[in-house]
Amino acid sequence: MSGAGINLVYVPSVWLLDHGVSEWSGAGSMPLWVADANEAAMMTRDVTASLEAGLVVRPVAETVRDTLAWLESVPNPVVTGLGRTEERDLIGKFVSSLAT
Repeated sequence: MSGAGINLVYVPSVWLLDHGVSEWSGAGSMPLWVADANEAAMMTRDVTASLEAGLVVRPVAETVRDTLAWLESVPNPVVTGLGRTEERDLIGKFVSSLAT
């Protein structure tokens, strides 16, 4: 979608929390991630009524493209999520923890 090559790595929520990753938003967070399965249930909400009322859902690729374009156009965008270095370091630590 963004042109970046990615590999998905599943990391348990408890491990992320133990290593200082924040939920939902803000610096050092995993955007839109909620550790508690009961709270994450909000992501399964039925949106039929919203769609019937006219909500239009954009394709993910379009949203990614437009979000990246917006971030490039804003002089000082709000920082949220993990930086590349932080993410790579966490994945490295997680993979190393599997070897022990």
